[in-house]
Amino acid sequence: MNTLSIRNVGPIMNADIEINKVNIFIGPQSSGKSTIAKIISFCFWLEKSVVLNHGKEHIDDKFLYKEIHQYHDMVSYFQNDSCIEYHSDLIDIIFRNVNDFSINVKNIDEGRNGKIAYIPSERNLVSIPNISTLDMSYNYIRSFIFDWLLIHSKYSKTTSFSILDLGIDYYYEDNKGDIILINENKEIPLSEASSGLQALVPLMVYANYASKWIYENEIDVSFDKYEALQKLLLKLILDESKEKKPLTDDEIAKAVKSDSIKRALHHIVTSDFHEIWGGNIADFMERVAKPHYTKLIIEEPELSIFPRTQYELIKYIFGLLDFERGDSIILTTHSPYVMTSINNLIQSRTAIEEGGEETSVLNITGGVSVHYSDVNAWAINDGTITNIKDDEFKMISAEALDSASDTISNDFDKLLNYATKQI
Repeated sequence: MNTLSIRNVGPIMNADIEINKVNIFIGPQSSGKSTIAKIISFCFWLEKSVVLNHGKEHIDDKFLYKEIHQYHDMVSYFQNDSCIEYHSDLIDIIFRNVNDFSINVKNIDEGRNGKIAYIPSERNLVSIPNISTLDMSYNYIRSFIFDWLLIHSKYSKTTSFSILDLGIDYYYEDNKGDIILINENKEIPLSEASSGLQALVPLMVYANYASKWIYENEIDVSFDKYEALQKLLLKLILDESKEKKPLTDDEIAKAVKSDSIKRALHHIVTSDFHEIWGGNIADFMERVAKPHYTKLIIEEPELSIFPRTQYELIKYIFGLLDFERGDSIILTTHSPYVMTSINNLIQSRTAIEEGGEETSVLNITGGVSVHYSDVNAWAINDGTITNIKDDEFKMISAEALDSASDTISNDFDKLLNYATKQI
């Protein structure tokens, strides 16, 4: 299991986390949930970059400044005593600032490419008309919006997307944009839909794309990934040819810009030619040219939607994930309904393991269940995190989820007593 330690980064003073298949963070606004999610995202992306570039030589202070400070909007989060420490089977990272870091790559030849999907709380921005024409800084929100502009075209009217059990479909048309179809007969632009749908539709479509569509279709290759493939393929070809001394990284970067080499490498990247090449190239293409698993990072899935819909959404998202494939999910939330929904999925699997008839049990939770051992859950408060799993009952602690309700109920009791005394 991967581990993460955070010391004095933004509002987080002290956090030690084991990253499981399912990871949930609940806490008040501004408590540091998104800080943790962004740091996990950064570590995942850095690990992926090492795999794609077959090493860490490209990682320097400028790269790190761009990827953690700029991309994740964390410029002011780091102080003199800040530290992030991340350990996985592939990589060890210790990061204090862009000029004080260490990266130890352990099993580069075992690294495989994953789809990392960060779905921010600002996802409803995609419904703004002509969003692509706006000038945006390089960060995770801009990345999500530009990903959306590529993804939404995959869901046309003939392949429309049902939004849970709401009687609503979503699809995209070039001449109309993002469309919501209500009760099979009324079309409205997503920009005119409710705030709930403007938050729900991008989340569901993006999660579907990252966890299902890309495994069933030929996916687009991003520019960064394509360039990394070209550079490493060139290095591998030269290593295998034995005809000349392998080029340095700088020489490779220049060579990749050559039109003749571009054409040759494009042929390898976009065809089955690598299958007959054999050796390291075939192995590399298998490992990194396509995703082997998905890591979903979702901020506040409950945004602007009714508690019942929150439950249906959680069942939908977890139904997309394939933990045997290596999928994982990070969720940040304010909502006890989200946590209770996950408890239901845990209880579904526990009931089956204790002898319940599987089909009948799964019918209750829409065919979805989660092993208790695959879930980690934390409450965040005052800069620290607390494990809120209840090993005795094999669920997320009911006491932790009811704390807000207890406060409200206690105040109600006091008010009721006061009112009674006045009668």
